[in-house]
Amino acid sequence: MKMVKFMAMTLLAFISLAAVSLAAEAPSAHRFSDLKTMNVENSQGEKLGKVEDLIFNRKSGQIDYAVIGMGGFLGVGEKVFAVPANLLKAQDDAAQITHRIVLNRDKKSLEGAPNFSASEWPNMNDRNWSANVDQFYDTQRRDVGPEARASDLS
Repeated sequence: MKMVKFMAMTLLAFISLAAVSLAAEAPSAHRFSDLKTMNVENSQGEKLGKVEDLIFNRKSGQIDYAVIGMGGFLGVGEKVFAVPANLLKAQDDAAQITHRIVLNRDKKSLEGAPNFSASEWPNMNDRNWSANVDQFYDTQRRDVGPEARASDLS
């Protein structure tokens, strides 16, 4: 009986150690190609879309926006919209070994977000465009500079 109890306690300790180890291995940075495989969800777990691209500010060296694709089927009917990058948070679930991007907005509120066609992108360097997006999300960029799509940089 003591041996079974010892084995059970050892197994529980091993499982706890493995969970802590997985949590410690959660990445603090993600490659762009990894971001494109992650769901964008709100804090309630409602799927909002997927990251399609990132908008890089060449002047500040920062990612200003993440471009999120929402809805549609095989690209048809999909809404594409830019979300200020500072509103997105990476969240890792060590128990399920999954990663997601969290945007603290409900799906209904995003229906009114400025959006565009995946085949006809707006001029991201246009201050009126960025002001419209930032106003919708109640954010303000400190430095408006030349923008580039991450997928175009090589």
